[in-house]
Amino acid sequence: MSDRTIADFIEWAVRRELDEGRSPSISNLKAQKLAYLAESLYGYRSGDNLADTSFQAWNHGPVLPSLYSALKGNGKEPLSPHTERLTIGPDLETIYEIVWDDFGDMTASNLRNFTHRIGPYSSYYTEDRRGIIIPFKDIHSAWRDFIDAVEQRERKKSEVDTSFPDFPVPAPAIAEDGWVFDNGEARNCWHSLEHRD
Repeated sequence: MSDRTIADFIEWAVRRELDEGRSPSISNLKAQKLAYLAESLYGYRSGDNLADTSFQAWNHGPVLPSLYSALKGNGKEPLSPHTERLTIGPDLETIYEIVWDDFGDMTASNLRNFTHRIGPYSSYYTEDRRGIIIPFKDIHSAWRDFIDAVEQRERKKSEVDTSFPDFPVPAPAIAEDGWVFDNGEARNCWHSLEHRD
């Protein structure tokens, strides 16, 4: 694809954030990390590159230098959407949606920390040195690690004990009407009876 496609993704994300009524949060730092994750998913699915130039391992994480240059005039301030809406093909929009749904709610610093810990960045980073390329193949193959980490985060956020208590139910348990259950089925029946409206 091209670096323009990456810039379009960031414009799409800024517009999406506004449409969802969220406070603007996409700074250059957050844009870089979202772009990196979009590259990962796109390459994982297609085997091709979303950007036409390489991501590099800078101090604050992976950076696409062309995107950095385009956004640096904004400093640390959140980006504003352009007035016109972009027209995006359904394949790319699917990629954008997945990345936004999984990572759009993370802050810039959370994304920075996330991409430092997960994926290939740490293998290429050298302190205070720019220009070290993170190979596309490594970015693309990291998608599974990124999504596994998100799923772990979601499980931790909603950690609820879903195990069912052990009731002393002999196996097999025979109900009065002659049905025979093993212990698991008996527990499920008991659970559904307990939680009837």
